[in-house]
Amino acid sequence: MGVAFGIGFIAGPVIGGLLGEIGPRLPFVAAAGLSLVNCLFGIFVLPESLKPENRRPFSLRRANPIAAFVKAAKYPVVGSLIAIAILTNFAERGWRRRGCFIPPTAIIGGRSRSGSPSLSSVSWLPRCRAD
Repeated sequence: MGVAFGIGFIAGPVIGGLLGEIGPRLPFVAAAGLSLVNCLFGIFVLPESLKPENRRPFSLRRANPIAAFVKAAKYPVVGSLIAIAILTNFAERGWRRRGCFIPPTAIIGGRSRSGSPSLSSVSWLPRCRAD
């Protein structure tokens, strides 16, 4: 599996670059075609791994993702991990939404491009939009 990923990381950009020389949209069309072939292979060639006696009919009531989170949250450790993941996700996306930028020099205390020492982590605050 690791070899397949390695080959993909090496060959993918090469193939994309060669297809891009032919046309700017061709790499995207080729990627969509490969995805379609992969999907059809999974549907028609790969066997179902769940034994017939363990299968049950599809129900929209059981396909509720919120109910799955509520069930998993009954375990204290899992519930706290879910809460942490949700809160950090909102916090990270909030910075992007506000348009704030924290220069690396403000975090590590380095020097700016002009050579002057960075002030502190407070120096990034004026760069936030106020909308």
